Amino acid sequence: MVTGRIFRIIQTYYPAYQIGDSIYSNVALTTRDNIGKEDNYGLNFFISIPVKEKFYLRSNISCFERYIVTGLAGGGNIHGFNYRINLNASYELTKTLAVEFFGNFNSSRINAQGTLPSFTTYNFAIRKYLFNKKGSIALTATNFLAIT
Repeated sequence: MVTGRIFRIIQTYYPAYQIGDSIYSNVALTTRDNIGKEDNYGLNFFISIPVKEKFYLRSNISCFERYIVTGLAGGGNIHGFNYRINLNASYELTKTLAVEFFGNFNSSRINAQGTLPSFTTYNFAIRKYLFNKKGSIALTATNFLAIT
């Protein structure tokens, strides 16, 4: 279980606002306020498979139920199921050069003010290992097929 606080940015407009001896006109004051609490209960599955020599697959699946209690008018208790799935594949071309792929999908998720949409990301990389694999440098492309 993971428990956290929910903070919201609140902006209040003042036609006149006094600080010390000065009065300012048309002021928008931004503050943060603790509007509730959040509890998450879930599971995380991880698997790593050496498919062949030099070819590796790793995956992670996280799923959890999110419970939110807010102090907002009309907010009340909110809960929903969320999950995330990712896959990482790597293939060693040589002892010092590898290609990698990473894909990630996050489901839509609820929050105190509504629902965040789902999203997908993916990366492709060419990695050069250095110092007997104690370091590396990579050329990475992220969401390179995305249409904007």
